[in-house]
Amino acid sequence: MTSKISSWQKITLILTMILLLSCALPFSLQQALTPTPTLTTSPAINIGGGIVQNGSGSSGAGNGQGGSGGSGGNGGSGSGSGNGSNSQGGITPDSVPLPYVVKQIVSLGHEAISGQVCNLTRPFTVYAIAPEVSWNFLYNPSGADHGSWVYAYSIPKAGETHDAAGSYTISQVSSDGTLLLTMTGKDHVTFKGFDGPFPVNYTFNLVPSQNTSCPNTP
Repeated sequence: MTSKISSWQKITLILTMILLLSCALPFSLQQALTPTPTLTTSPAINIGGGIVQNGSGSSGAGNGQGGSGGSGGNGGSGSGSGNGSNSQGGITPDSVPLPYVVKQIVSLGHEAISGQVCNLTRPFTVYAIAPEVSWNFLYNPSGADHGSWVYAYSIPKAGETHDAAGSYTISQVSSDGTLLLTMTGKDHVTFKGFDGPFPVNYTFNLVPSQNTSCPNTP
């Protein structure tokens, strides 16, 4: 009798454990399968100078010609305004009334350059002379701060020719009005069997001066 009671007790205990596990298991699975919420923020977007983030906009300062407002995802709005300066140092025909003289700051092949610029919006020439040859840089402005350039020359006794073209930009580099002209482009060179392009990267300064042959009203 004692042995039978012990067996029933074991059976009852097993049934009780199964019942408890069946009640607890779904809760445990739900906890394991439910992801923990994490806080995320939307990246800021710059629309016309207005910063928009998480549905609300804040005002931003415009650049260049001023930025228009950006709208938020949930009705927020932002506005931008401003009178940004020219990206090339604020160079305009009205801001550079003085004539300029060329000042050499680099040398690539023992060349010497010279010249004057009476008006940055009109074509101008810079003269170059080297031990074996001389040539002219010809500049054609598209504005007061940028344009295109060309040059060409040959050294017959060396069988060498150059035909180059590219673009330039002008920026103000000092408070006294000195400018930096930066040239980039390609030079088509033929020399001793070589026939192909070489990159052109060249710079020089334009210094305000009254000691030029420019007319009083350029």
